[in-house]
Amino acid sequence: MASSSSLPPSISNNHFLIEYCSSCDGGRQEFQVASNLIKDIFPDAEIEEKKYDTYPITVTITYTPRSYVVWKGDQRELYRKYGHPASYAIREALEKLKKS
Repeated sequence: MASSSSLPPSISNNHFLIEYCSSCDGGRQEFQVASNLIKDIFPDAEIEEKKYDTYPITVTITYTPRSYVVWKGDQRELYRKYGHPASYAIREALEKLKKS
């Protein structure tokens, strides 16, 4: 595991990238759900967002210091109208990362 001194200055030990599709409504609600889940486990996390405008609509959460994909899945799994079914899997993956 890299120490913080060996990381580029722009990347902290708790830096995450959330990539998501802007889709027809902008995708902000899905970004916000993913961001909140990260902040629950890593309160001091720095979160970068990257939107794209292609299909399929997916969300990818990456722990950037290790280029480790924490979770990748269908963006609909983070929709409010479906009750955010991916929340449990994302939280579990973040907890596992924190313990490693």
